[in-house]
Amino acid sequence: MLVPSVPFTPSAPLSPSLPSSPGMPSSPFCTSRVYSSSLYSPVST
Repeated sequence: MLVPSVPFTPSAPLSPSLPSSPGMPSSPFCTSRVYSSSLYSPVST
């Protein structure tokens, strides 16, 4: 379960690739973490 979480950690540089969303505050890094976590949350379960 933690394995898929590791490759998502370096997803930080991908945050600039998600600015397409209007709900992206000046902290895309934090949002990126929540976004990936939300997508992986249902997958982990």
